[in-house]
Amino acid sequence: MHVSMNTGVDAEAISAGRIRLYYDFPIDCSTILQYHNRLTNVVQQFYRQVVAMEIVTISPKFQVVIPRAIREALGLEPGQKVQAVQYENRIEFIPLKPIKSMRGFLAGIDTSVPREKDRV
Repeated sequence: MHVSMNTGVDAEAISAGRIRLYYDFPIDCSTILQYHNRLTNVVQQFYRQVVAMEIVTISPKFQVVIPRAIREALGLEPGQKVQAVQYENRIEFIPLKPIKSMRGFLAGIDTSVPREKDRV
C-alpha cells in the first residue's frame, strides 16, 4: 500500500502495522512511536530545566539567594553544602549529598564480571 500525498494513509496499510510512503519507503509505526516518545521526553526535560531558570542578584558580599522554585525542585535545605564549579563562562552549583543517602543505590546491580584466569 502507498500513502498518496493527496489522499492520506490507506486504511489497509495501517491495519497491517506498516505504512509505506509515497516513495515506497517502509516505516514501522512502532518505530515512529518510539521516536515520538523519546523526543517528547527530551522536550519535557529541557522545559523543566528552562522553567527553573531565574535571574538573581549578587550582593556586595558576593552572595546569591537561590530562588524558591529551584530550591524546592532540587530539595535543597538550609545549611546543605553545594559545590561551586566554574564551567566555561558560567557558575554551576552542584548539591552534595551525604554519603549515608547513597546507601543501597546499587542494590540489585549485576556484579558478575568475566575475569581473566590469573585474577581472583
